[in-house]
Amino acid sequence: MLVFCLQACSSPTLKPWHTEKLTEEFTADMVEDDRVRNFDDYLALEDRLFKQLDDEIYARTERGPAHELERYSYGSAADPEHRPVNWNHSFELTSQSAIGGVLLLHGMSDSPYTMRALGEALNQHGYHVIALRSPGHGTAPSGLKHVTWQDMAAAVRLGMEHLASELGSKPLHIIGYSTGAPLAMNYTLDALEENDAPLPVSLVMLSPAIRVHPTGALAGFKNALAVLPGGWTGLSIGHGRVRSLQVQLLCNQRRSPGPPYHDACGPACPGAGT
Repeated sequence: MLVFCLQACSSPTLKPWHTEKLTEEFTADMVEDDRVRNFDDYLALEDRLFKQLDDEIYARTERGPAHELERYSYGSAADPEHRPVNWNHSFELTSQSAIGGVLLLHGMSDSPYTMRALGEALNQHGYHVIALRSPGHGTAPSGLKHVTWQDMAAAVRLGMEHLASELGSKPLHIIGYSTGAPLAMNYTLDALEENDAPLPVSLVMLSPAIRVHPTGALAGFKNALAVLPGGWTGLSIGHGRVRSLQVQLLCNQRRSPGPPYHDACGPACPGAGT
């Protein structure tokens, strides 16, 4: 233990990207006080954020051959600004006659660049695609010290509202990778309880960071309903009740410890507040 403590004390000095707090990062309260009203505002704020990253971190990082592999050294091999497109930014791929919309949500300590290939493939098949840069990501590691799951959830809502405004009644989908998956589930559960929130027709979860509640095993129960004659709907086991069962299972998962799905589902959710 003593050796470990001595090694920890002798670690290299922290760099600006470890310590600086970028004040132009999005937070949920910016929506509440109308500083950010829509996705266009979010993108404008993101532009200012990356400008602040240049001024406060890139400008304080040494350059030259000795720093060729440093992420924040201008022009280095690891500098994403050195490439034609910096895929750490949120990006939107439109389609002239889109058949639907897809919101892509990356994982923790990740950024939209991991969703690039998937987004481009979906766009080629006629989808209007948004890959959202989650707050606290894609800039400096220090961003993860200050972001909350509520900030990320508020950004997801802006992305879905923008897709709905662009596509009208066309179907919307959310694809979430890792921690992007519980964000997708969290948004959908909220949208089920509201009358005006755009509701996705499907969720795709890639390596989801979700602990499935033991009651999830009951999800197979709905398959048994297919063998029942139509008259059995009088026993309140029709579509509405099946949907309630599915929402209940999601709510049980949502109440699992840890953000962003640890809170109670609300009064419209079966068993809420328990």
